[in-house]
Amino acid sequence: MSFTVPSPDKGTATSIPASFRPSGAPLPGVPAQPQSAEEAAVRRSVGAQFPKVAAFLAEESAQPAGRTFTYPLLGGGTLTATCPKWCTADHTSDAERGIHPSDLCHEGDEIALEMTTEEGTTDRILAARIMQWPFASGDGSADPHMALMPEAGNGEALGYQTPAEVNATIRQVEAHLFALRQLSEQLAEARAVEHAAYVESLNRKAHLGPVHAWLSLHPDDVQTMPIAYLMKAFGAEVVEVEPGEVGIEGELSSTGPEDVVIVLPRILTQILRERAVRRLLLSHLLRYQPRKQSGE
Repeated sequence: MSFTVPSPDKGTATSIPASFRPSGAPLPGVPAQPQSAEEAAVRRSVGAQFPKVAAFLAEESAQPAGRTFTYPLLGGGTLTATCPKWCTADHTSDAERGIHPSDLCHEGDEIALEMTTEEGTTDRILAARIMQWPFASGDGSADPHMALMPEAGNGEALGYQTPAEVNATIRQVEAHLFALRQLSEQLAEARAVEHAAYVESLNRKAHLGPVHAWLSLHPDDVQTMPIAYLMKAFGAEVVEVEPGEVGIEGELSSTGPEDVVIVLPRILTQILRERAVRRLLLSHLLRYQPRKQSGE
């Protein structure tokens, strides 16, 4: 069934598809069909071997049907439309006041990356949500699409992105994150060079002992600076022993601030070795570094 309403933009008649129902409720859903013994056995097997997959399937099947609203049309008549499952928009006011068909919009929950600036304000970037204007035409917005806003504050999206376009954007973001990690490594190296120059200048002036090479480090530096520089700054030595002689996380054998011996099981991978060394050096720093007074 179809009927016409005045166009909201040009004042001309626009044909409304059969989904614009002047009255009546949507058809009831098709009842679930009984499972065969084979299907039930397959589901039990999936549940036993892949519990996460089974949980996901159960969650999907348990999702409620989409909400249905009947909207008064501003040009006369009504429109009955059911929201897709992902739509979380509140259509109550539209259903009370009335709409033009092209203004009906389904919206999913928004995600965004929030960051706090030095001034204490919150910036939101890479905001995204699924959207759809089901009765729009000509611009791609009638299909479900991603509204991705690089700067959420200005509200400008990258168009009506399809899954392929979203994946292309994700690859751009991943490439940027890779470059950001490289830049972070360069920053850690730059801080190590700066710290070495600072310690050298102090030693030239005051002939300080080697302990001052690491007492002036910040805890964050121990977690980020190159391992080779930290080992040199602390004057640390690594001793490897057989598994069982020391815990998997290693231990620090130290009799004083200038005696730094790190004992590790020889089975650790390089990543675990570096993680253990940083953790043990940090504990040594916090043990001997003078505590700052509150308010400093």
